[in-house]
Amino acid sequence: MNIVAHLKVGRHVALLSDDQTDQNIIMPVVHFRIEADFNTIPYFMYRRISEMNNLNSILVEGNLTHDPDMKVTQTGASVCNFSVATNRYYRNKEKEVIQETLFLSVESWGNLAETCGVYLAKGKKVRVVGRLKQSRWKNEEGEEKEKYIVVAEHVDFSASKE
Repeated sequence: MNIVAHLKVGRHVALLSDDQTDQNIIMPVVHFRIEADFNTIPYFMYRRISEMNNLNSILVEGNLTHDPDMKVTQTGASVCNFSVATNRYYRNKEKEVIQETLFLSVESWGNLAETCGVYLAKGKKVRVVGRLKQSRWKNEEGEEKEKYIVVAEHVDFSASKE
């Protein structure tokens, strides 16, 4: 396959081939410059246009249910754990307003964890952007348990400063 053109669209580069076998590919641009021969690009660095992206992203807005718990790991990394309660309101068939509350565990790492430990407190409003992480384990009775945790990548607590 010979690449005849490339087109940068947002954060991706579309590579167009000269043969008729639907060999057009798309590559995510990830902090590297494309200066090599396109025929030598490893397979893991590109995907066909028809493949779907994986997305693991979550945005949560709510109030802290308790003060953040700051810890330092054995390797010296800071971690801050806290819980966020978020509400959803809807009407049932009888037109009554129903409140549904969801409690989510959040963990942040590094400098973000240290900042969360300083500025967050129980009851403060917070917006968390991050990804979901699943934890699985067996309890004392041998039952499989699982829990989802939000790993914070960005925390907006500017409204919570006093």
